[in-house]
Amino acid sequence: MSTSIHITGNVGNDPNYALSKAGNGWIRLNVAVYQGRDQDGNEKKPAWYTVKVFSGKGGESFAENVRNTISKGMRIFVAGNVETEYWTDKDGNERTTQTIIADAIGPDLRFAEAPNVVRNERNSNGGGNAGNGGGYGNRGGYGGGSAPAAEPVTAGMGDDDPFSAQF
Repeated sequence: MSTSIHITGNVGNDPNYALSKAGNGWIRLNVAVYQGRDQDGNEKKPAWYTVKVFSGKGGESFAENVRNTISKGMRIFVAGNVETEYWTDKDGNERTTQTIIADAIGPDLRFAEAPNVVRNERNSNGGGNAGNGGGYGNRGGYGGGSAPAAEPVTAGMGDDDPFSAQF
């Protein structure tokens, strides 16, 4: 059984993107969560979380979207499940690490704009995207995938019922 978690914090490093031996894309990043102040008014140290994001073959979809959207310093939200990893350090000591396996990641729009949000087309598996042509913002080098950019989502804007749009 896994434990669900939702955090909001600042990205501490640019996402580290890699491909597994099976050709699946994945990312590792660290997120600092503000802990407030102590009883004397001093800021507490942030809590740091390691977050992993996984995609399908060829790296398309979730990890690729995060790679092209999220960068160091951004305020983001993460929803996922906590996973415990067991490993041995260089001195032979048994260690454990708590990691969040992300189900969703996005910019915290209280602190940033996302003027170029686009809906990626679903692939034949019912998930992911058909290419890498869309995302948030206009980061350098972004939007250069092999598929054309998707159109911005505008369906339902201005309608009385914002939940009636079919996406």
